[in-house]
Amino acid sequence: MLGTDYMAHFKYRRYIAAVFFLLAVCRSYSLESYQATYQVSVRGVSAGVVRHDAIFTDLTYRVDTVATPSLAAKMLGFDVITESSKGLLDHGRVIPQRYQRSMEGDADFRLVYDYHPKVHEIEAQIGNSQQVLKYDEGIQPLDVLSLVVQTLIDDEQHKIAAKYTMISDDKIRTYTVEKLPNETWQTKSGGNINIRVFRQISGDRQTKIYFADNPLRLVQLTQIKGDQARFSLKLMDYRVI
Repeated sequence: MLGTDYMAHFKYRRYIAAVFFLLAVCRSYSLESYQATYQVSVRGVSAGVVRHDAIFTDLTYRVDTVATPSLAAKMLGFDVITESSKGLLDHGRVIPQRYQRSMEGDADFRLVYDYHPKVHEIEAQIGNSQQVLKYDEGIQPLDVLSLVVQTLIDDEQHKIAAKYTMISDDKIRTYTVEKLPNETWQTKSGGNINIRVFRQISGDRQTKIYFADNPLRLVQLTQIKGDQARFSLKLMDYRVI
């Protein structure tokens, strides 16, 4: 059971990372503070809701998230998960300062990054262990929430990069995103809405993300392994704050 719970926690973190990374890809306007709430399903079962709050100034950013599990998710060992990231904005470049993540009732889930870009190091606390992560000059590893901010800025400037570098636990990975043809969906009122579609591929998994305009927002996300849907998000509420 311990192994099952651990793998469930790992997969949940990966799903949330994919959500926030892909959420950032398509925003094409100036950075506005916003709040978004999504219903989460895993293998067709409601797993709870995720709220995402982003606050921007001309020189700084802060992103906070709260994932509230459903009863079914609680039975698998999940509790409320919070994340927070803050840093500086310098001419379109994100300079992260600190990231932290925790889950109520599980000290092993704790994750903290303190960034030291001048010496190309990150002090990491992963559960109860501490270590220093080193990286090469010219590379800026980003936690998942700082990655959201960087891709927001890049898309606003019409220069989405082919690759982004992300740190997850003690690993540094590179992600790519490709644009798919637009789709047309019918609304409940009988009208049509244009949907922009992106896809991220990793091994035998693919994540498809769907965006609508006015306001530009994520309306659905589906992760598929093989030919089966494993994870999905549906928009519940979106507002500029």
